[in-house]
Amino acid sequence: MMQKIIVLLTVLSTVFTSYNSSAQVRAIDKVIGKVGDDIILYSEVQGQILEMIQNKLTIDDETECTLTENFLYNALLLHQADVDSIEVQQEQVDAELDSKLGYYRNLLEQYNQTFESAYGQSELEWREELEEVLIKRNKIDQMQSKITANITITPREVREFFNSIPTDSLPKINAQVEYSQIVIKAKLSEESEQIEIERLKKFKRQIESGMETFDYLAKTYSHDEATGRKGGSFDCVSKGMFVPEFDAMALSLEPGQISEPFKTQFGWHIVKVEERRGKTYCGRHILRVPLVSDANIKIAKERLDSLAKSMRADPSIDICAMVDKFSEDEQTKYSCGKVLNQMTGSTMWDISQLERETALLVDGLDVGDISDPFIFQTQDRKTAFKIVTVTKRTRPHIANLEDDYELLMMAALNEKKQEVIDEWVKTRINTSHVWISPDFSKCVFKYNWKKETAKAE
Repeated sequence: MMQKIIVLLTVLSTVFTSYNSSAQVRAIDKVIGKVGDDIILYSEVQGQILEMIQNKLTIDDETECTLTENFLYNALLLHQADVDSIEVQQEQVDAELDSKLGYYRNLLEQYNQTFESAYGQSELEWREELEEVLIKRNKIDQMQSKITANITITPREVREFFNSIPTDSLPKINAQVEYSQIVIKAKLSEESEQIEIERLKKFKRQIESGMETFDYLAKTYSHDEATGRKGGSFDCVSKGMFVPEFDAMALSLEPGQISEPFKTQFGWHIVKVEERRGKTYCGRHILRVPLVSDANIKIAKERLDSLAKSMRADPSIDICAMVDKFSEDEQTKYSCGKVLNQMTGSTMWDISQLERETALLVDGLDVGDISDPFIFQTQDRKTAFKIVTVTKRTRPHIANLEDDYELLMMAALNEKKQEVIDEWVKTRINTSHVWISPDFSKCVFKYNWKKETAKAE
């Protein structure tokens, strides 16, 4: 019974993970486990414990045993993934690396820090270490998905799952909302783009003639604050760390050469490659973001304001049709504008999970209300407006089938998948070479990892 409650609470909670290779303990090391050819090191377990301490998570006498079993479980999945020749799509790994790298760059930029000062390593070194972690995690995820590929859940099973939880053990759900949005971006004029193109061409001529230095122009005029303060300089990067257009231009240059102005999703650039080794390069760049004219900002706002008034005047207007016809947000355009909560996999949001501006916007709306246009910056720094409408709202309550069916369905499905995985693990342990150090003989594991006591090779 307790397992059902834990599964449900896991679905409802947010799990934050981090990676920091400099936090790993490396001073004293030994092999403490082995699955097939994959070994588990003592430093890996201790590194996880240190990270938990840094994140102020509770450590108890069972923590080391629990983490060790997690490593054994992952090693078993990795071993089977290799047996089954599961491959990782490098494009997917690169995309995740780019996303994480962008997040940490922005975070460090806020505190005027560099990768070297924060992590004790360059971006390239950080990326190479994290890439290995992501590849392994991707294989583990694929293996788990393969094991549970045919598992489905029926409404009857969801009801049975819910009814099996004691009433006094049902979790409390905070007030939640589901909302849809329509996004319209302010257009850049050809004139504003041409101004920046000509500006960058002038910079290129000044640098090549010796009239100005790249360092001075980047510090004075670049809109990329992180590299601008360093004279436009960026650490050595490998292909895939920057957007494709930037990579393509940089890798087409010889060391010392300055590019013509070129466009990415962030604006217009010139780049100078100072060193290149295969598909790795170092250099400097200047970024100029064309200004959106007040007139075009006004046009975008008025266009969205007109849509909002039309929707308020005629409640029968289909929000899905309006999103499909007018919204310029690719992530929500094909889901009737509904914004997915990545932390839960549901379209329901706890108000506290929303960005402050969005939370203020939706908190004052009743179901069906349409907000006024709200200006914001997109992830690629574009000026845009959005209107939102609340499609569902719940008050603080005890979990129930009517309001929380999606969450309960996910919890029931996860429990069913876990039962299948448990049987798979028990079977694979008996058919795989698994060894664990006698140092862990007192651990009470979920699975029978201690079936073999032979020394690690």
